[in-house]
Amino acid sequence: MNNRISSRPIDMPCTCDTLIFHGIYALAHIVPTRFWRFCTMVRFTVQFKSITDVKDFVHAVNSFPYDVDLSSGRYVVDAKSIMGIFSLELQRPINIEIHSDHCEDLVKTLEPFRVTV
Repeated sequence: MNNRISSRPIDMPCTCDTLIFHGIYALAHIVPTRFWRFCTMVRFTVQFKSITDVKDFVHAVNSFPYDVDLSSGRYVVDAKSIMGIFSLELQRPINIEIHSDHCEDLVKTLEPFRVTV
């Protein structure tokens, strides 16, 4: 079985490394830095004061098509999963990563949860 992961556009130069991830071999393409502008994300910090905040946050994130992750320490969860969010330490600020560079609408919607660290 040949599991290949290729995210590089056709005819773009790259170097290839073989990675082992949980026993699965994958072909990873490392694209030159000038092409990373297509793979950007927005990062900031959020904090929840109550269970209602978490419910409202999940509802807001689910109404947009973007991939969104929350991270606290070494744990990363899908921000669209209420169970995943409750597995994080909610007393501390949580990092959010929106995997898009054109997500101003979601950033504006999440402004009530945003904190500065």
